[in-house]
Amino acid sequence: MNRVKAHTDFHGAYESGIVKMLTIGLGKQAQALAVHKYGANGLRDLIPEISRVVLTSGKILGGLAILEDGYENTADLRMARPEEFYEVDHEVLLRSKEMMPHLPFDRIDVLIVEQMGKNISGTGMDPNIIGRVRIEGQEDALPFCSRIVVLGLTPESHGNALGIGLADVTTRAVADEIDWEATYANVVTSGFLQRGFLPIVAKDEKEAVSIALRTCGGSEEGCRVVRIRDTLHIDEIGISESLIPELLASGLGEIVR
Repeated sequence: MNRVKAHTDFHGAYESGIVKMLTIGLGKQAQALAVHKYGANGLRDLIPEISRVVLTSGKILGGLAILEDGYENTADLRMARPEEFYEVDHEVLLRSKEMMPHLPFDRIDVLIVEQMGKNISGTGMDPNIIGRVRIEGQEDALPFCSRIVVLGLTPESHGNALGIGLADVTTRAVADEIDWEATYANVVTSGFLQRGFLPIVAKDEKEAVSIALRTCGGSEEGCRVVRIRDTLHIDEIGISESLIPELLASGLGEIVR
């Protein structure tokens, strides 16, 4: 049983869903480590192959694919017999991508993320939302964010800051809260070491944002700034004055003052 959605490391016919669960979920850390050592492309190519071996064991009676909308509400449930796993997983994945939320801008100078964490995304911040992957050989997507600032780590993460390397700047408070042993356990297992790199550490939130503004490559007056609670909740976001005309023209949102 698994939620079906876009994967944070790669894109393919089967990503994060019931097919992946046969390989990574049922295989526990040992199987995850064995597959992750082949990189993101290895995950994409090997997960279907290994899952077929699991299905031929005859021990899998069926699967439940869960589809969620952009607000984490259950939108659909699909049961699959073993021979239907691949068809159902792919169909639900395509529907999930249609429902997946996204930021309403293709280019952002400074993205401020109030909190990241394991309860928000497996990578702390969802690369599908921020557009930044930080995996060698994998291309970033939109939006392009010149600078990303992280201001907090959720208590539910218990210090696991996997994904902190997706940011450019953070605060001393966040850095002091990181449990590096737990973080490295996740990072090394995945093999994507850049996601565990420590960004520039500022003394406080004001300095962190200031550093990002000064180094984003544009003038501070017309800077394209977006502030979000986290990558799981982007139905309400903060934007700089410079982005208001673009948002209104796109029809993707409304201004609430």
